[in-house]
Amino acid sequence: MLSLLHIENIAVIEKAEIAFGPGLNVLTGETGAGKSIIIDSLNLLSGERASRDLIRTGEKRAIAEGVFTSVPKELIDFLEEQGIAPEEDGSVYITRQVGQDGRSLCRINGRPVPLSTLRVIGGLLLRCHGQQDSRSLTDADKHLALLDAYAENESLLQEYHTCLNKLKEIRHRQRALQMDEGEKARRIEMLTYQINEIEAAAITPGEDEALMSQRQFAENAEAVGDACQQVAFCLSGGIEPGSEGAISLLQTAARALINLGTAGQEVFGPLADRLAELSYLAEDCAADVAHAAATLDELPYTLDEIIERLSVLNSLKKKYGGDLESVLEFLENAKAELEQITLSEDELIRLEHAYKDAYDETLASAQALSEQRKKAAREMEKAVNAELAYLSMAGAKFSVVFEPRRREGRLIFGADGLDMVSFYIAANKGEEAKPLAKTASGGELSRIMLALQTVLANKEGPTLIFDEIDAGISGNAAARVAERLARLSFGSQVLCVTHLPQMAAMADIHFHIAKGEKDGRTSTVVKKLTEEERMYELARIAGGDRPGESMLSAAKELLTTAKQYKQQNR
Repeated sequence: MLSLLHIENIAVIEKAEIAFGPGLNVLTGETGAGKSIIIDSLNLLSGERASRDLIRTGEKRAIAEGVFTSVPKELIDFLEEQGIAPEEDGSVYITRQVGQDGRSLCRINGRPVPLSTLRVIGGLLLRCHGQQDSRSLTDADKHLALLDAYAENESLLQEYHTCLNKLKEIRHRQRALQMDEGEKARRIEMLTYQINEIEAAAITPGEDEALMSQRQFAENAEAVGDACQQVAFCLSGGIEPGSEGAISLLQTAARALINLGTAGQEVFGPLADRLAELSYLAEDCAADVAHAAATLDELPYTLDEIIERLSVLNSLKKKYGGDLESVLEFLENAKAELEQITLSEDELIRLEHAYKDAYDETLASAQALSEQRKKAAREMEKAVNAELAYLSMAGAKFSVVFEPRRREGRLIFGADGLDMVSFYIAANKGEEAKPLAKTASGGELSRIMLALQTVLANKEGPTLIFDEIDAGISGNAAARVAERLARLSFGSQVLCVTHLPQMAAMADIHFHIAKGEKDGRTSTVVKKLTEEERMYELARIAGGDRPGESMLSAAKELLTTAKQYKQQNR
C-alpha cells in the first residue's frame, strides 16, 4: 500500500505530501489544477521514462518519493536477491530524482538501483490505468499477457520457456555443424592459423606489464647504476685509505657520546641511541641500494629483446583483444569452435535425435499451455461479461479469440507458445463480435478495462491507480463504475482521479487539488477534505463554483447513498 507520496519541484507543484490510506482514495479538482502531475509522479515511481520537462521552471531537479507499507512477500524476496534490506517496520522507500541534464537517479531504501530494477519493484507495487491504458486494449499483442495473468500461467510459461530454450540450443549446435564444405574448410584453416599464432607466442598472463617495467628499468640502467654508486659512496665511503661514509661517521659519533660514560648521561645517552639507530638505517639503505644495483646485471632480457617481445604481444592484442587475458580467451574459444566444427558425423546424428525429443517436449508443453488458456478464456469471458452487464453494457458480449501461430501452413513456436489471442466485443446484442480496435468507443474501452481489472484484481499488485477512467460515461453507467471501483477498494488500495461526483462520493479519503499563486508564481496545493468540504466539492463538480442549495442537498444525498452502499457490500 502506498502510504505517503512526496512531490518536489514537479511542474507547478513546488512541494506536496499526500498521506494515502487503505480503500478508495479520490483526487478531484479543476482542469489544469495539477491532478495529472500526481499521476506523473506515481509513474516515475513505477519506473517510467522521465523527462526534464517535468522539472519546475527555475529548479535544478524534480523529486518523487513514495513510502510503501504492507508490501507483498514476492517483493521482499526480490529485494533480498538484490541485496536490499527492507526498513525495520517492513516498509519500502522509493526515491526518483530527475536532473536538468536528463539523468535519473533511483533509490530503494536509500540504495541506488538501475531503472530496470525500479521497473520490477514498481510493477509489484503499483498498477496504473488511465485513458492511455484503456486504449492499449486495442493492442492485440497485450491480450495474451492479460489472459495469462488471469489464468495464473506462470509455472506453465516457465516450463514452456525452458523447453523452447533447450530446443533452440540444439538447433543452434546443429547449424554450427551443418556448414557448407567449402566454408568449413576455410573456417578450419583460419582457426588453425590463429591458434598456432597465439600458442607460438607462449603468452603468460600479465607478461606485458612485467616487460614494460623491465623496459623502463633497462632504458635507465646507466643512470640507475650511477645513482647507486653515488649512494654507496656517500653511505659507505670510497676505497681510498681514510675515506669514510655516512655509516662510519654516524658510528664514530655514537661511540664518542657513549665513551662519556656517566658524565652527561641524561643528555647524551638518548642522542647516542639516536645516532646508532641512524647508522643502522643507513646500513639497511646501503644494502637495498646494492641489491637494486645487482639486479641491473640480472635482467633476463636485453633491452632489444624486451622491445621485440612487446612488439609481438602488442600485435596479438591488436588482433585478438585489448589485453593478454582477452587474447587467451580468444584462444580457448577458437579451440572450442575448431573442435565443434571437426566433430564426427555421429554428433550430428545424436543431435538429430536430441532435437526430435526436445521438439516433442516443447510441443507437449505448448499444447498444455494452450489448453489451460482456452479453459481460462471461457471463465474469463463469463466473468468479464457479468461485469459489463453490471456496468450498464448488458447487450455487450466480450470474447477471447484464438488463432494458432503458423508459417507456410506449419505450426511455429512463438516466444509464449502456439497461440495468438485477440479480445473481441459485440457492443450490442445481435451484432457480430469484432476486434476491440474496430468497435469500442472511449467510454466503452474504459468500462471494459474496469471489467478486466475487476476480474484480475486478486491477481495483481495491491495499489491500483485509475486516471480519469470514467471519461466518456455519465448517469447510471457512472454510478455503476463508481460502485465497482468501491468494491475493488475493499480488497486493494485504489487511487482514482475523477471528474464525476458519483465517483468522488465513494471515496474513503478525498483530496482536492487546487491551483493558486505564491510569490508571483503558479503553485498547486493538495488538501484532504473533511466531510463538509466533500459535500461542497461534489456540488462544485456537479454544478459549478457557486452551487445552490439544491446542488448541496443532492451532494449530501450522494454521500449518504455511497456510505450505505459501502456498509452493505463491504
